[in-house]
Amino acid sequence: MDSQSNVDVVSVKLEVYYEGQEWVGICEKSVNSEVSVCRIEFGPELDEPGAADYLNRNWYRLEFVPEFEFTQAKDMAQKTFEDGSQVVMQTI
Repeated sequence: MDSQSNVDVVSVKLEVYYEGQEWVGICEKSVNSEVSVCRIEFGPELDEPGAADYLNRNWYRLEFVPEFEFTQAKDMAQKTFEDGSQVVMQTI
């Protein structure tokens, strides 16, 4: 038996863009080729270290949905963290 057969292959990609009056990020997580995504609203001010710090502090609170659900969704659900930042996730 291959010793690596029980190892998960994980990759994360964050795309950040300016939308209206705030910075928004789309975080894409791939675990063993299964892709899920979430949308993060960072607010009006953001720098590169701030985005990385935000992901490090909030990773386990982010609510990822399968990519196909995210792209086909019509309703919006919001979650606000203690620091005032919001995660907006599309749901079916």
